[in-house]
Amino acid sequence: GSWLLSQSPAEASLVLDGRRPSARTLAAHLAAARVEAKVDDDFYAVQCGKLLMNLTNAVNALSGEYIAPMLMQAPYRRVLAASITEAQAVYEASGVTPKAAHPRDATLLRWFVALLRSPQFFFAATGGR
Repeated sequence: GSWLLSQSPAEASLVLDGRRPSARTLAAHLAAARVEAKVDDDFYAVQCGKLLMNLTNAVNALSGEYIAPMLMQAPYRRVLAASITEAQAVYEASGVTPKAAHPRDATLLRWFVALLRSPQFFFAATGGR
């Protein structure tokens, strides 16, 4: 399909592919039902941004840890940062600029790799809570 969720179900924002004629109509119906829906004409860039954030899930699945303890371990954070950096290089070479599904994700998308590579004390104080 042509939709994706950002955040947990309770905080989710549905992003619809603005290139599809029905997207705006569906968004209006969802808004009437108090479901946040955003229509974005650059849906592929939103999917790419979502993938960058979801690379956490791949490293997490391989670690065998719960996500918070995994992120508190620098080796896992380095692997995740390297994975994201590689994906960003592919996107850049393809002329794609990933974008956040929701404005609240934009800062994290921009600074996630730097945060992951930060010293343990800094990560724990800023992102590892």
